Amino acid sequence: MNKQINEVRNLLVRGDNYTNDHDAKYNDLHDYMRAHDKAKGLQPHQRYGYTKLTTDHTDPENGNHKVWSNSGPSVKRNPTTGKHEFVKDNLIRNKNMSIKTTENDKNVNPRTGKSHPMNQYVVANLRRPNAGSQKKQDKTYKTHEAFMGKIKKFRHWGPGEEVKAGDKTPDSHDHKDGHGHMTVTRQTPTATGHVAKKIRYHYQDYDAITPKHDNRAADNETKGGTTKTPEGKKVGLAIVSSAVSSTPKHDLEHSTMFHDTRDLDQHGILHSGHPHAQEEAYHNGIRKD
Repeated sequence: MNKQINEVRNLLVRGDNYTNDHDAKYNDLHDYMRAHDKAKGLQPHQRYGYTKLTTDHTDPENGNHKVWSNSGPSVKRNPTTGKHEFVKDNLIRNKNMSIKTTENDKNVNPRTGKSHPMNQYVVANLRRPNAGSQKKQDKTYKTHEAFMGKIKKFRHWGPGEEVKAGDKTPDSHDHKDGHGHMTVTRQTPTATGHVAKKIRYHYQDYDAITPKHDNRAADNETKGGTTKTPEGKKVGLAIVSSAVSSTPKHDLEHSTMFHDTRDLDQHGILHSGHPHAQEEAYHNGIRKD
């Protein structure tokens, strides 16, 4: 066993679709390997992986690095109508994403008692250039590089909340730490006309990085981002990548996991669930496909 451990010191143990039971076994193996390293005076093993498990945690002190797999935006354009619709499953998953990628009391590792925000892996709906495309520097290559070169922030917008009567909060606010809100007026049809309601949307920014390689753990970025939560807590990074070059056009348009490159604004912010998109989706309903 010791001989085998020495031979695989640089192995990345990655379980992409494992259960809690599998994760516990990986933790036991990881702990055993690090204990062996310590006893031998060796550089400790590092474990990398990505996850969608809410019970999972990133634990840099013990060399256990996890990246949250972003499931896609809560609203997407219908490829047929061009109008935004809600993605039911992603409404729940994005709530979990907000918890796991920020430092907070709901994201405490029971093994260590610490809360470390995960970085998250975000995939845009454009093809990654293959070797031939890179060599020719064709349209696919140029489109991809232009997008990756422009993106600076990933902005996640939460669900809208009705503004209560008498609320004196300004309609919009952008904090220097990378969080804020905007308020819109929603016209709801009634039997006699329309009722106007003010709806407030809050956002959290994540510093975006675009690794040249396809390493979903990419944990030379373990320092995290520069943005903070409204409570002044740490926020992870958004590791922005693209679909493999063989991804069919249908999947790029229909798959709920991809973020639309058209949602990148002139300031280099990629919006996920922008208030205008959510308001349009409010009237269009849940996505069917």
